[in-house]
Amino acid sequence: MTGDDSEAVSALTGTERDVLRTAVEEGYFDVPRRITTAALADRVGVADDEVIVVLRRGTAKVLRGNRSILGRPVDERRC
Repeated sequence: MTGDDSEAVSALTGTERDVLRTAVEEGYFDVPRRITTAALADRVGVADDEVIVVLRRGTAKVLRGNRSILGRPVDERRC
């Protein structure tokens, strides 16, 4: 893990980390999905509507912390 990676991971809340880890492990990002948003929310113990917000915030933090994978600078105002 690079310095940027560890900073991105340390910026995550515990809930964001748990939700993202579970989403990856359970196939939420697979095509087709292997787990629904509702099932993911149940698995991690958050409300259905909250799990989507947590996924978006966590994913944005990881991407902002690893800008080099995006191939160009990220406009912070749009994140």
